[in-house]
Amino acid sequence: MKGNLKLAAGRKTVKKLIGVSKQLFTERGYDNTTLEDVAKMAGLTRGALYHHFGGKKGLFQAVLENVLYDYFVQLEKKLMAFQNPWEKLLEFTYDFLKACTTPVISQIVIVDSSSVLGMNVLVEIDEEFTMGLIKNILSELKNSKKNIPINIDIIANIIYGSTQQLGLYIAHEEDPQKAFLESYSTMKLLFSPLKNDYE
Repeated sequence: MKGNLKLAAGRKTVKKLIGVSKQLFTERGYDNTTLEDVAKMAGLTRGALYHHFGGKKGLFQAVLENVLYDYFVQLEKKLMAFQNPWEKLLEFTYDFLKACTTPVISQIVIVDSSSVLGMNVLVEIDEEFTMGLIKNILSELKNSKKNIPINIDIIANIIYGSTQQLGLYIAHEEDPQKAFLESYSTMKLLFSPLKNDYE
């Protein structure tokens, strides 16, 4: 019984630290957020932070994974409404680039993630989220009636790299909404050969 209570308390602490850190990382960015800030706002000690996350970078990674999970759960629900893999690809691109105009995705996922964790770690994490979803959509496209001869890994990396770079472009522009619309229309144009093959 005591063990269960201790485990529940630990989960509650983790959830609280991630929630507070998500807010601070979004508002201030990684570099301008200290563990002291997080601990104070959460009403906990720095020891609790180190115990559960090992340090600031571990805390940031946990926040990043939480943000990605929450976003992609919602995105996958939206994509269920589309049967056509071409339309799914467009909807994914539209939704992801639009999300890059929001503070939490812009700051945590786009601006800070690669510089804090390194691109190799980010790609490893994103294999479960962005990259994984892209590959699933491309697999549907490839296995369609016309059996399009595409290399899924190559095209997935092109799409992944493009959306990440466009996310940075959107994040740093004075008018993120305009940058988003321009980015989406450009990606749609680049995807057009896949549409022609599919149809």
